Amino acid sequence: MREGSVAQKTFSQEIPFEYRMNLIVIQPVINGKQRNMIFDTGAPNVLSTSLANEMKLEVKAKQKTMDSQGANSDLGFTSVPIITIGGVDFLNTCAAIADFDKTPEMKALHIDGIIGANLMKRATWTIDFQHKKISFSSAPDTSKSITSTPKIKFTPTITGTPIIDVKLDGINDDLIVFDTGSNGDITGTERTFRKLKKKKKIQSYIWNYGNYSAGLYGIGKPDTNFTAVVNNVEIGDIKLNHTRVDFSKGNVKTVGLQFTSNYKTTIDWKKKTISLQEFTKYSNLPFLSLGFTVKFENEKIVVASVYPNSDAAKKGLLIGLEVVSINQHLLTNNLIDIYDTFHTKKVIHDGANVVLIKDEKGNEQQLEILYEAILK
Repeated sequence: MREGSVAQKTFSQEIPFEYRMNLIVIQPVINGKQRNMIFDTGAPNVLSTSLANEMKLEVKAKQKTMDSQGANSDLGFTSVPIITIGGVDFLNTCAAIADFDKTPEMKALHIDGIIGANLMKRATWTIDFQHKKISFSSAPDTSKSITSTPKIKFTPTITGTPIIDVKLDGINDDLIVFDTGSNGDITGTERTFRKLKKKKKIQSYIWNYGNYSAGLYGIGKPDTNFTAVVNNVEIGDIKLNHTRVDFSKGNVKTVGLQFTSNYKTTIDWKKKTISLQEFTKYSNLPFLSLGFTVKFENEKIVVASVYPNSDAAKKGLLIGLEVVSINQHLLTNNLIDIYDTFHTKKVIHDGANVVLIKDEKGNEQQLEILYEAILK
Protein backbone atom coordinates (compact mmCIF):
# COMPACT_ATOMS: atom_id res chain seq x y z
CA MET A 1 0.00 0.00 0.00
CA ARG A 2 3.05 2.28 0.20
CA GLU A 3 3.68 1.89 -3.52
CA GLY A 4 2.91 4.62 -6.02
CA SER A 5 3.98 8.03 -7.23
CA VAL A 6 2.71 10.97 -9.27
CA ALA A 7 4.17 11.71 -12.71
CA GLN A 8 3.79 15.49 -12.36
CA LYS A 9 5.91 17.14 -9.65
CA THR A 10 3.52 20.04 -9.23
CA PHE A 11 -0.17 20.07 -10.09
CA SER A 12 -3.47 21.69 -9.18
CA GLN A 13 -6.65 20.39 -10.77
CA GLU A 14 -10.41 20.37 -10.34
CA ILE A 15 -12.90 17.67 -11.38
CA PRO A 16 -16.69 17.30 -11.12
CA PHE A 17 -18.41 14.49 -9.26
CA GLU A 18 -21.89 13.02 -9.12
CA TYR A 19 -23.92 11.35 -6.39
CA ARG A 20 -25.11 7.74 -6.62
CA MET A 21 -27.08 6.64 -3.56
CA ASN A 22 -25.47 9.65 -1.87
CA LEU A 23 -21.95 8.34 -2.58
CA ILE A 24 -19.32 10.37 -4.46
CA VAL A 25 -18.55 9.01 -7.94
CA ILE A 26 -15.72 10.44 -10.09
CA GLN A 27 -14.50 9.52 -13.58
CA PRO A 28 -10.76 8.87 -13.81
CA VAL A 29 -9.17 7.48 -16.97
CA ILE A 30 -7.89 3.93 -16.63
CA ASN A 31 -6.59 1.87 -19.54
CA GLY A 32 -7.56 4.61 -21.98
CA LYS A 33 -11.21 4.90 -20.95
CA GLN A 34 -13.23 6.98 -18.49
CA ARG A 35 -14.36 4.85 -15.55
CA ASN A 36 -16.90 5.33 -12.77
CA MET A 37 -15.22 5.06 -9.38
CA ILE A 38 -16.37 5.74 -5.81
CA PHE A 39 -14.21 8.34 -4.04
CA ASP A 40 -13.61 6.51 -0.76
CA THR A 41 -11.20 7.53 2.01
CA GLY A 42 -12.27 4.45 3.98
CA ALA A 43 -10.78 1.96 1.52
CA PRO A 44 -7.75 1.34 -0.67
CA ASN A 45 -8.03 1.41 -4.45
CA VAL A 46 -10.27 -1.37 -5.75
CA LEU A 47 -10.76 -2.51 -9.34
CA SER A 48 -13.70 -4.58 -10.53
CA THR A 49 -12.82 -8.09 -11.70
CA SER A 50 -13.90 -7.20 -15.23
CA LEU A 51 -11.62 -4.14 -15.37
CA ALA A 52 -8.66 -6.08 -13.94
CA ASN A 53 -9.24 -8.80 -16.55
CA GLU A 54 -9.50 -6.20 -19.32
CA MET A 55 -6.12 -4.81 -18.26
CA LYS A 56 -4.66 -8.32 -17.83
CA LEU A 57 -3.38 -7.42 -14.38
CA GLU A 58 -1.69 -10.11 -12.32
CA VAL A 59 -2.52 -10.77 -8.67
CA LYS A 60 0.71 -10.06 -6.79
CA ALA A 61 -0.50 -10.74 -3.25
CA LYS A 62 -3.56 -11.77 -1.23
CA GLN A 63 -4.74 -10.18 1.97
CA LYS A 64 -7.73 -10.47 4.30
CA THR A 65 -9.67 -7.22 4.06
CA MET A 66 -12.58 -5.86 6.12
CA ASP A 67 -15.42 -3.90 4.57
CA SER A 68 -17.60 -1.19 6.15
CA GLN A 69 -19.87 -3.83 7.74
CA GLY A 70 -17.00 -5.70 9.40
CA ALA A 71 -17.12 -8.59 6.91
CA ASN A 72 -13.78 -10.14 5.97
CA SER A 73 -12.66 -11.67 2.70
CA ASP A 74 -9.39 -12.60 1.01
CA LEU A 75 -8.79 -10.18 -1.85
CA GLY A 76 -6.15 -10.30 -4.52
CA PHE A 77 -3.99 -7.18 -4.90
CA THR A 78 -2.33 -5.85 -8.01
CA SER A 79 -0.45 -2.77 -9.22
CA VAL A 80 -2.19 -0.36 -11.60
CA PRO A 81 0.29 1.26 -14.04
CA ILE A 82 -1.59 4.57 -14.51
CA ILE A 83 -4.73 6.14 -13.06
CA THR A 84 -5.33 9.57 -14.55
CA ILE A 85 -7.51 12.02 -12.63
CA GLY A 86 -8.04 15.47 -14.12
CA GLY A 87 -4.94 15.06 -16.29
CA VAL A 88 -2.73 14.05 -13.34
CA ASP A 89 -1.11 10.61 -13.60
CA PHE A 90 -0.95 8.46 -10.47
CA LEU A 91 1.57 5.70 -11.20
CA ASN A 92 1.87 2.12 -9.94
CA THR A 93 -0.62 2.37 -7.10
CA CYS A 94 -1.79 -0.79 -5.39
CA ALA A 95 -5.39 -1.94 -5.88
CA ALA A 96 -7.53 -4.78 -4.63
CA ILE A 97 -9.61 -6.78 -7.12
CA ALA A 98 -13.25 -7.45 -6.24
CA ASP A 99 -16.27 -8.89 -8.03
CA PHE A 100 -18.90 -6.17 -7.57
CA ASP A 101 -21.50 -8.24 -9.42
CA LYS A 102 -21.72 -10.61 -6.44
CA THR A 103 -23.18 -7.85 -4.25
CA PRO A 104 -26.49 -6.32 -5.44
CA GLU A 105 -25.82 -3.09 -3.54
CA MET A 106 -22.45 -2.60 -5.27
CA LYS A 107 -23.70 -3.84 -8.66
CA ALA A 108 -26.50 -1.26 -8.59
CA LEU A 109 -23.99 1.59 -8.49
CA HIS A 110 -22.61 0.64 -11.95
CA ILE A 111 -19.04 1.34 -10.91
CA ASP A 112 -15.68 0.08 -12.12
CA GLY A 113 -14.03 0.34 -8.73
CA ILE A 114 -12.91 2.61 -5.92
CA ILE A 115 -10.36 5.41 -5.76
CA GLY A 116 -8.99 4.91 -2.28
CA ALA A 117 -6.85 6.59 0.33
CA ASN A 118 -3.59 4.94 -0.80
CA LEU A 119 -3.85 7.06 -3.98
CA MET A 120 -5.37 10.15 -2.35
CA LYS A 121 -2.56 10.45 0.20
CA ARG A 122 -0.25 11.71 -2.57
CA ALA A 123 -2.14 15.01 -2.79
CA THR A 124 -4.26 17.47 -0.82
CA TRP A 125 -7.96 17.10 -1.70
CA THR A 126 -10.86 19.52 -1.25
CA ILE A 127 -14.43 18.27 -1.68
CA ASP A 128 -16.83 21.08 -2.52
CA PHE A 129 -20.20 19.45 -1.84
CA GLN A 130 -22.08 22.65 -2.62
CA HIS A 131 -20.90 22.73 -6.25
CA LYS A 132 -20.13 19.00 -6.69
CA LYS A 133 -16.47 19.56 -7.43
CA ILE A 134 -13.23 18.09 -6.08
CA SER A 135 -9.96 20.00 -6.33
CA PHE A 136 -6.59 18.44 -5.60
CA SER A 137 -3.06 19.74 -5.48
CA SER A 138 0.55 18.73 -4.87
CA ALA A 139 0.82 21.57 -2.34
CA PRO A 140 -1.11 22.07 0.89
CA ASP A 141 -3.89 24.66 0.95
CA THR A 142 -2.54 27.72 2.78
CA SER A 143 -5.43 30.08 2.07
CA LYS A 144 -6.82 32.23 4.89
CA SER A 145 -10.15 30.41 4.75
CA ILE A 146 -8.40 27.10 5.48
CA THR A 147 -6.23 28.39 8.33
CA SER A 148 -9.24 29.76 10.18
CA THR A 149 -11.63 26.81 9.71
CA PRO A 150 -12.25 24.06 12.30
CA LYS A 151 -9.99 21.04 11.95
CA ILE A 152 -9.82 17.36 12.80
CA LYS A 153 -6.46 15.71 13.40
CA PHE A 154 -6.13 12.21 12.01
CA THR A 155 -3.77 9.26 12.00
CA PRO A 156 -3.47 7.50 8.63
CA THR A 157 -3.52 3.71 8.44
CA ILE A 158 -1.06 1.85 6.21
CA THR A 159 -3.54 2.38 3.36
CA GLY A 160 -3.81 6.10 4.16
CA THR A 161 -7.34 5.95 5.60
CA PRO A 162 -7.85 8.83 8.08
CA ILE A 163 -8.56 7.60 11.63
CA ILE A 164 -10.02 10.13 14.06
CA ASP A 165 -11.31 10.40 17.63
CA VAL A 166 -14.85 11.47 18.50
CA LYS A 167 -15.92 12.50 22.00
CA LEU A 168 -19.46 11.61 23.01
CA ASP A 169 -20.43 13.40 26.21
CA GLY A 170 -16.83 13.21 27.41
CA ILE A 171 -16.34 9.54 26.47
CA ASN A 172 -13.65 9.12 23.83
CA ASP A 173 -14.62 6.82 20.95
CA ASP A 174 -11.35 6.31 19.10
CA LEU A 175 -10.32 4.56 15.88
CA ILE A 176 -13.23 6.05 13.94
CA VAL A 177 -12.88 6.11 10.14
CA PHE A 178 -13.41 9.43 8.39
CA ASP A 179 -15.17 7.72 5.53
CA THR A 180 -16.25 9.35 2.25
CA GLY A 181 -17.29 5.86 1.15
CA SER A 182 -20.11 5.82 3.71
CA ASN A 183 -23.45 7.50 2.98
CA GLY A 184 -24.27 7.23 6.69
CA ASP A 185 -23.89 9.65 9.59
CA ILE A 186 -21.92 9.36 12.85
CA THR A 187 -21.59 5.74 13.97
CA GLY A 188 -20.06 4.37 17.16
CA THR A 189 -20.08 0.91 18.69
CA GLU A 190 -22.56 -0.70 21.05
CA ARG A 191 -19.77 -0.78 23.65
CA THR A 192 -19.69 3.03 23.71
CA PHE A 193 -23.50 3.16 23.82
CA ARG A 194 -23.46 0.93 26.93
CA LYS A 195 -20.88 3.19 28.59
CA LEU A 196 -22.99 6.28 27.91
CA LYS A 197 -26.13 4.57 29.15
CA LYS A 198 -24.40 3.38 32.33
CA LYS A 199 -23.26 6.94 33.05
CA LYS A 200 -26.80 8.17 32.32
CA LYS A 201 -25.55 10.30 29.43
CA ILE A 202 -28.14 9.06 26.96
CA GLN A 203 -31.04 11.49 26.63
CA SER A 204 -33.30 9.26 24.55
CA TYR A 205 -32.82 6.35 22.17
CA ILE A 206 -34.52 3.90 19.84
CA TRP A 207 -33.48 0.50 18.58
CA ASN A 208 -34.21 -1.86 15.73
CA TYR A 209 -33.22 -5.34 14.68
CA GLY A 210 -32.24 -6.32 11.16
CA ASN A 211 -29.61 -5.95 8.47
CA TYR A 212 -29.72 -3.22 5.87
CA SER A 213 -26.31 -1.54 5.64
CA ALA A 214 -24.10 -2.82 2.83
CA GLY A 215 -20.36 -2.97 2.29
CA LEU A 216 -18.01 -4.35 -0.33
CA TYR A 217 -19.02 -7.93 0.52
CA GLY A 218 -22.74 -7.31 0.88
CA ILE A 219 -25.33 -6.70 3.60
CA GLY A 220 -24.11 -6.90 7.19
CA LYS A 221 -25.26 -9.59 9.61
CA PRO A 222 -28.62 -9.04 11.35
CA ASP A 223 -28.25 -7.50 14.77
CA THR A 224 -29.68 -4.98 17.19
CA ASN A 225 -28.70 -1.40 16.38
CA PHE A 226 -29.24 1.63 18.58
CA THR A 227 -29.77 5.27 17.68
CA ALA A 228 -29.41 7.77 20.52
CA VAL A 229 -29.51 11.49 21.19
CA VAL A 230 -26.16 12.60 22.61
CA ASN A 231 -25.97 15.98 24.33
CA ASN A 232 -22.41 16.86 23.33
CA VAL A 233 -20.44 15.50 20.39
CA GLU A 234 -16.90 16.67 19.61
CA ILE A 235 -15.31 15.86 16.24
CA GLY A 236 -11.99 17.70 16.33
CA ASP A 237 -12.79 21.40 16.63
CA ILE A 238 -16.44 20.81 15.69
CA LYS A 239 -18.75 20.84 18.70
CA LEU A 240 -22.32 19.60 18.27
CA ASN A 241 -25.23 19.70 20.70
CA HIS A 242 -28.27 17.41 20.81
CA THR A 243 -27.05 15.14 18.02
CA ARG A 244 -28.21 11.75 16.77
CA VAL A 245 -25.56 9.01 16.83
CA ASP A 246 -25.94 5.46 15.55
CA PHE A 247 -24.40 2.54 17.44
CA SER A 248 -23.83 -0.98 16.15
CA LYS A 249 -22.03 -4.12 17.25
CA GLY A 250 -18.51 -4.94 16.09
CA ASN A 251 -15.65 -2.55 15.48
CA VAL A 252 -17.08 -0.60 12.55
CA LYS A 253 -17.09 3.10 13.44
CA THR A 254 -17.41 5.84 10.85
CA VAL A 255 -18.13 9.49 10.23
CA GLY A 256 -19.92 9.43 6.88
CA LEU A 257 -21.20 11.78 4.23
CA GLN A 258 -24.44 12.74 5.97
CA PHE A 259 -22.17 14.69 8.33
CA THR A 260 -19.31 15.62 6.00
CA SER A 261 -21.45 16.93 3.13
CA ASN A 262 -22.39 19.98 5.23
CA TYR A 263 -18.81 21.22 4.98
CA LYS A 264 -16.33 22.13 2.28
CA THR A 265 -13.85 19.46 3.28
CA THR A 266 -10.07 19.55 2.78
CA ILE A 267 -8.00 16.46 3.60
CA ASP A 268 -4.25 17.10 3.92
CA TRP A 269 -2.22 13.91 4.38
CA LYS A 270 1.05 15.83 4.89
CA LYS A 271 -0.30 17.82 7.83
CA LYS A 272 -2.63 14.96 8.86
CA THR A 273 -5.55 17.35 9.22
CA ILE A 274 -9.09 17.61 7.86
CA SER A 275 -10.44 21.16 7.52
CA LEU A 276 -14.20 21.70 7.59
CA GLN A 277 -15.67 24.94 6.24
CA GLU A 278 -19.39 24.97 7.07
CA PHE A 279 -21.85 26.04 4.38
CA THR A 280 -24.97 24.25 5.70
CA LYS A 281 -25.88 24.03 9.36
CA TYR A 282 -25.51 20.38 10.33
CA SER A 283 -28.50 18.93 12.14
CA ASN A 284 -29.78 15.35 12.12
CA LEU A 285 -32.75 15.73 14.44
CA PRO A 286 -35.63 15.12 14.46
CA PHE A 287 -35.05 11.69 12.95
CA LEU A 288 -37.83 11.39 10.38
CA SER A 289 -38.60 7.97 8.93
CA LEU A 290 -41.23 5.57 7.66
CA GLY A 291 -40.04 3.38 10.52
CA PHE A 292 -38.57 0.61 8.39
CA THR A 293 -35.76 -0.16 5.95
CA VAL A 294 -35.59 -2.51 2.98
CA LYS A 295 -33.03 -4.71 1.26
CA PHE A 296 -32.74 -6.76 -1.93
CA GLU A 297 -33.11 -10.49 -1.25
CA ASN A 298 -33.94 -13.40 -3.58
CA GLU A 299 -34.91 -11.03 -6.42
CA LYS A 300 -37.36 -9.19 -4.14
CA ILE A 301 -37.41 -6.03 -2.05
CA VAL A 302 -38.12 -7.09 1.52
CA VAL A 303 -38.35 -5.41 4.92
CA ALA A 304 -34.85 -5.43 6.47
CA SER A 305 -35.62 -3.82 9.82
CA VAL A 306 -38.47 -2.16 11.73
CA TYR A 307 -38.32 0.35 14.58
CA PRO A 308 -40.53 -1.17 17.33
CA ASN A 309 -42.28 2.03 18.41
CA SER A 310 -42.89 3.33 14.90
CA ASP A 311 -46.22 3.59 13.12
CA ALA A 312 -44.96 0.87 10.76
CA ALA A 313 -44.56 -1.56 13.67
CA LYS A 314 -47.97 -0.62 15.09
CA LYS A 315 -49.54 -1.34 11.69
CA GLY A 316 -48.04 -4.85 11.70
CA LEU A 317 -45.10 -4.52 9.31
CA LEU A 318 -42.69 -7.42 9.86
CA ILE A 319 -39.12 -8.22 8.81
CA GLY A 320 -39.03 -10.37 5.67
CA LEU A 321 -42.31 -9.21 4.12
CA GLU A 322 -42.03 -8.21 0.47
CA VAL A 323 -42.60 -4.51 -0.24
CA VAL A 324 -44.32 -4.19 -3.62
CA SER A 325 -44.87 -0.44 -3.81
CA ILE A 326 -44.96 2.83 -1.88
CA ASN A 327 -47.67 5.29 -2.91
CA GLN A 328 -48.20 3.23 -6.08
CA HIS A 329 -44.51 3.60 -6.99
CA LEU A 330 -43.40 0.03 -7.77
CA LEU A 331 -40.16 -1.09 -6.14
CA THR A 332 -38.01 -2.91 -8.68
CA ASN A 333 -34.56 -4.43 -8.29
CA ASN A 334 -33.08 -1.04 -9.25
CA LEU A 335 -31.56 -0.19 -5.88
CA ILE A 336 -30.72 3.39 -6.86
CA ASP A 337 -34.41 3.94 -7.61
CA ILE A 338 -35.32 2.40 -4.25
CA TYR A 339 -32.86 4.68 -2.46
CA ASP A 340 -34.39 7.66 -4.25
CA THR A 341 -37.89 6.49 -3.32
CA PHE A 342 -37.05 6.66 0.38
CA HIS A 343 -35.12 9.93 0.12
CA THR A 344 -37.29 12.02 -2.22
CA LYS A 345 -40.84 13.34 -2.39
CA LYS A 346 -42.18 9.91 -3.36
CA VAL A 347 -42.60 9.53 0.41
CA ILE A 348 -45.41 11.73 1.74
CA HIS A 349 -44.10 13.75 4.68
CA ASP A 350 -47.35 15.16 6.02
CA GLY A 351 -49.75 12.25 5.82
CA ALA A 352 -50.18 8.52 5.40
CA ASN A 353 -48.09 6.55 2.90
CA VAL A 354 -49.77 3.61 1.20
CA VAL A 355 -47.39 0.65 1.40
CA LEU A 356 -48.36 -2.48 -0.53
CA ILE A 357 -46.85 -5.62 1.00
CA LYS A 358 -46.98 -9.29 0.11
CA ASP A 359 -46.51 -12.26 2.45
CA GLU A 360 -44.73 -15.53 1.63
CA LYS A 361 -47.99 -17.01 0.29
CA GLY A 362 -48.43 -14.14 -2.15
CA ASN A 363 -51.27 -12.46 -0.27
CA GLU A 364 -51.23 -8.67 -0.70
CA GLN A 365 -52.16 -6.07 1.91
CA GLN A 366 -52.15 -2.30 1.97
CA LEU A 367 -50.85 -0.51 5.05
CA GLU A 368 -51.15 3.22 5.68
CA ILE A 369 -47.91 4.24 7.39
CA LEU A 370 -46.97 7.67 8.69
CA TYR A 371 -43.66 9.37 7.93
CA GLU A 372 -42.87 10.55 11.44
CA ALA A 373 -40.29 11.72 13.92
CA ILE A 374 -39.18 8.52 15.66
CA LEU A 375 -36.49 10.37 17.61
CA LYS A 376 -36.40 14.07 18.56
